[in-house]
Amino acid sequence: LKPGPRPCHFPPMRAGLKAFFSPASTLLGTSRGPSALATSLNRGDSFDESPHDAWGFDASTGMPFRILLVLLAIFSGTISFAVDRINQLIGGLRISFHAALDDQFSEFVVEAIFDAVMLVLARLATEIGPAAMGSGIPEVKCILSQVAFPKFLTFKVLVAKFLGLTLALGGNLPVGKEGPFVHIAACVGQILLRARMRIRMPSGASKLIWPFMDVPREETLLAAVAVGVGATFSAPIAGVLFALELMMPRLYDTSSYSACFFASTIGTLTFMALNMFLFKSGIKPLFNSDVKPITNPSLINDLVLMVICIILGGLCGALGSIFVHFNFKANMFIRKLRGVPNVSLKRDMLLMASIAIIFNLMKGLVGVPLLLKGVGPVLTELFSKEAEQEHSINQLALILFMLWVQTGISLALPIPAGCVAPSLVLGAVVGRLF
Repeated sequence: LKPGPRPCHFPPMRAGLKAFFSPASTLLGTSRGPSALATSLNRGDSFDESPHDAWGFDASTGMPFRILLVLLAIFSGTISFAVDRINQLIGGLRISFHAALDDQFSEFVVEAIFDAVMLVLARLATEIGPAAMGSGIPEVKCILSQVAFPKFLTFKVLVAKFLGLTLALGGNLPVGKEGPFVHIAACVGQILLRARMRIRMPSGASKLIWPFMDVPREETLLAAVAVGVGATFSAPIAGVLFALELMMPRLYDTSSYSACFFASTIGTLTFMALNMFLFKSGIKPLFNSDVKPITNPSLINDLVLMVICIILGGLCGALGSIFVHFNFKANMFIRKLRGVPNVSLKRDMLLMASIAIIFNLMKGLVGVPLLLKGVGPVLTELFSKEAEQEHSINQLALILFMLWVQTGISLALPIPAGCVAPSLVLGAVVGRLF
């Protein structure tokens, strides 16, 4: 029997970042635990007594791996910042159009045309790299499980994912950027792994080298998953937990989680620093709430709350199953409209424009300003004390139905789209309605 995973070794507090970045600060721990994925299980020396540094990295590849993680996190955090800022510019352009109009009908027409243009451009962007369509998380998980997906983590796909996601969000579609950002970060990691540089030798000749050739690919992509989530929600620990959840029931040794946490933290700091220093926005959570906890809780109140949470959890689980089934049906319907496998770009562009007009008609008929806000403002409004006075039960039920239909259809469209943020909004509406 092979020994189990290596126990977690942390450097002393006085070592700090110096211990993390210094390949010389090594220690001989217990036998090496199983590395990430099946490739490590095929190596005969997976459990040798080779030296490791204080964070569990192989001393021979520790420093290049750290440099790669830093570059991966900085680039991914910068791209996340760019997506948000471009969407703010698109929102400002939308507001300027509204300010120039007087009647509601003109505003509706301009809004529908604006969204249609954004969605058509998002579909056109995916022509740069067709693999950019969808979330990207299932494919990344398959790649981490040693399933080959050629031309899925390329520079063209990265550009297509960035442009398509930005334009889809600018078109007011109820989609998230968490899944696409996992894909984007994985593309960045793969591009860095393949990076090469030319150096000049003392003899005058030049030599081509790959600085990250010996860096473990699977652990790099796993860290990219953590960066994609951490840089989106500004939550590095959530990125690590998501990476762990994504690859369950696989188990990794401690160095994999150290790499995920380090990369996710650097990516989050990059995203927050750009917001703070360039736009003076400060550190803001995804949403706020003015609801205060009970000051004098009792056993009865805690038991009642527990029962309510159990019932609500079961209800949300049942609704989630129904939503997955609805999304599957919507996906099949959209595929028929697109004529898969004989896909036509003109037909897809007409479909995107039609979806934008239909969604705007639905929003106009309901007349609820909540449907026009982003994820953060919607959650803040739903978690406020005034939500009961501002939104009746019938209105909340109508909002739930509208978001349900629009989200299920949006996730089936041939553009980059994530489902985490829309799921949070749907859950918040169900909780407020409950």
